[in-house]
Amino acid sequence: KKDKSSDVFPGFTFGGPIWKDRIFGFVAFNPEFNQIERGVNYADGPATSPLLGLGLTNFSQNTQTYYGTARIDAAVTQKLRLYASWLYQLQKQHGTNLPTADSAQGYDNVSATINPSVYGHGIGYTAPNSTTNVGADYSITQRLVATFRFGYYFENYHDFGLPSSGTIDNWLTNGTCPNQPPTPPYAANCTLDNTGAPLPSQLQQASGYISLANSPTFTTKNANKAIQLDANLAWFKGGWHGTHNFKFGYQLNRLNNDVSQHFNVP
Repeated sequence: KKDKSSDVFPGFTFGGPIWKDRIFGFVAFNPEFNQIERGVNYADGPATSPLLGLGLTNFSQNTQTYYGTARIDAAVTQKLRLYASWLYQLQKQHGTNLPTADSAQGYDNVSATINPSVYGHGIGYTAPNSTTNVGADYSITQRLVATFRFGYYFENYHDFGLPSSGTIDNWLTNGTCPNQPPTPPYAANCTLDNTGAPLPSQLQQASGYISLANSPTFTTKNANKAIQLDANLAWFKGGWHGTHNFKFGYQLNRLNNDVSQHFNVP
């Protein structure tokens, strides 16, 4: 069955001279707001589901992304030009775990055997990142130009909202024993333990049931950092059947990644 969805993407840009013929600036901001709403009718789940009495339950997912950028260029002298730029992109999502949508044909929805808390709106992630660059160009002569560039990047993705205590129970097969007498004989649709008795009532769950929201890659920190440094000397030569550019320089790259991932409960 169809979801309700919306996507709003406002924004603005602004730029121009700050000091005539000397300093120029530009700034832009474009947030994006995406929303999905989904209703699951727990009465349409498998007949063995212990959650059939919940009826229609609504779930939602909200994703906010914030794009921002700014740049400033300066002509310090006729020979020296400087610039600095900044790019910021933050994404945050609530309701990461959405259940499967109900079938338009009325088929059983396996999601209706799973505890609704698994699809809680408070489960999500945050991923802020920013990139900063500065640079300089210096014309030593009409033919010789020195350039300098430095850039820094950082992002820290992390999950939130998943429980950190309790026990994860996941039923791969049906564990129910519906409408059975307390003593044998039991019907063929009754799931028995290794002693031949029905499972305890708290363990009688349908196939696919999950007791807690869980992730084997729950990320408490995924910090990426990078720097790049460039220093170049370029020489321009004309007259040899065209114009030629010879560049010599040095570049340094450093990358760092600090990750902590684990199951969200013991």
